[in-house]
Parts: sequence; C-alpha cells; structure tokens
Amino acid sequence: MNFFPPQGKEADLVVNSIQGRLAEIVAALLNVSRFSVIRARKVLRNGCPELIAAVDCGHMAVSTAADVARAALLQQEGTAATSVNVELSLGL
Repeated sequence: MNFFPPQGKEADLVVNSIQGRLAEIVAALLNVSRFSVIRARKVLRNGCPELIAAVDCGHMAVSTAADVARAALLQQEGTAATSVNVELSLGL
C-alpha cells in the first residue's frame, strides 16, 4: 500500500478535482453558477487592484473582468478605468 501523497499529473488531478468541487459548493452557497465562481477566482488571482475594485463596486461584470484579467496589468488598469468612467458618465 502506498502512503505517499500523489505526485506529478496524479497530484494535479487531485487538486483540480478538489478545486472543482469547492467551486460547486461556493456556487451553491452564493446562488451563482460554478463558472461565476471560477471566473471570480481568476479575477482575484490575476487581476490588478483596480479591476477587482471595478467588480466589487458593480461597475464591471465578473465575466468581463475574467477576460480582462488575462491581459497585462497596465492594460487591465486602463480597461477598469474606462469601464468606471463610461458608467459614471451614463449615470449608472
């Protein structure tokens, strides 16, 4: 019997399985989709502070912010600022 923790690809499968299940649990608690939780995690992990703040304030959707989070930090800051300025000018 092997008592050592999984290594390599096996460990990745275990981690991915746990993260997927955790996303399902959080989604159920927040009454959102599992994909929204996964997107929010991407924003928190890869987003600049301005991007995260834009989502927190409701100026940008999590799905949009997750797409923006893939971009370079300087590009993220510009996108977040533009989103806030457009909504402020529209009175949203």
